[in-house]
Amino acid sequence: MEIVGSDREFGMMEDGELNGEADLSVGSLREMRLLALLRDVIDTQGQARTAQMLGVGYRTLKGATESGVLTRRLAVGLERLLLLGGGPTAARERERMDALERRIGEVTDELRQAMDRIDAVGAEVAAVRAEVAAGGEEQEEQAQAVQVLERRLAALEAERR
Repeated sequence: MEIVGSDREFGMMEDGELNGEADLSVGSLREMRLLALLRDVIDTQGQARTAQMLGVGYRTLKGATESGVLTRRLAVGLERLLLLGGGPTAARERERMDALERRIGEVTDELRQAMDRIDAVGAEVAAVRAEVAAGGEEQEEQAQAVQVLERRLAALEAERR
């Protein structure tokens, strides 16, 4: 079994804090990130499921978690998990994004319904305006008819005198 690194190489002290004297290279930062991901996945998925996801044996996984040393195969599995968007953090982000997408869909539907209601009210307003305009025309016609009748009446009264 090939050993990729240990907590001591990463400058990790017993309590998990960084040792100020340690040389934190890109490789050691990568290893710390992978170990943190491994612990996070184990916390959410359990050791057996994590071992299966990473394509390693249960004992390999247990040994890595106890010693803080990743085998090459375990490191490759964790990298693959990162590349595929795996891990609990990514899963939480996907869940959050899915919830946001659902909410956006709901808001979009509600907006469409509101726009449909606005269009319906607009159509009703247009119909009322048309009725008012038609009623106005009728009133004008009636006013003209009244005027004609008033002239006739005036003419008849004038003849009668």
